[in-house]
Amino acid sequence: MNIRLESRREKDSGAKLILAVALAAAVLIGAGVFAWVRLSRTQAGPPRVEGLLHKGDAEYEKYISLLSVAAKKATVQRNYAGQRTVLVSGTIHNGTERWMEALEIRIILFHGDQPALQDTRLPLFPGSHAKPAPPEGDFSFAIMLDKVPSDWTGGSFDVEIAGFKLGR
Repeated sequence: MNIRLESRREKDSGAKLILAVALAAAVLIGAGVFAWVRLSRTQAGPPRVEGLLHKGDAEYEKYISLLSVAAKKATVQRNYAGQRTVLVSGTIHNGTERWMEALEIRIILFHGDQPALQDTRLPLFPGSHAKPAPPEGDFSFAIMLDKVPSDWTGGSFDVEIAGFKLGR
């Protein structure tokens, strides 16, 4: 009777080695893809919406008087890291006869009568979780500002409609 145990061990250790190398490679590739996606998102900046109307556009001037911001509120708070943030919320009224597909708003925090911070955001745009706003309808928004000036203590602020896109 001739039994060969050593050759079987060699096969088992080789399979384990291949499995360990494949697992390590998968983890490295996964980490690389994750880092690349994170980096590309941070460098991309704010989302861009084609066809967004701004001051100076004839359509903007025609419809801006039918859009309004109501129930504006700014709350100073601290995030989990202890940094000061401001939650700005309100309601937008779409008084037009068309669906609103995208909205760009500008938030201005004032220190006295001087602007201390201006930030422009798109709270409603294609591809987000928000749906287009119906004609003659209202919708709420809430935006968190992370970079709050240290001397701003919750004084005056303003929310303006800086741009919008209406459906056809």
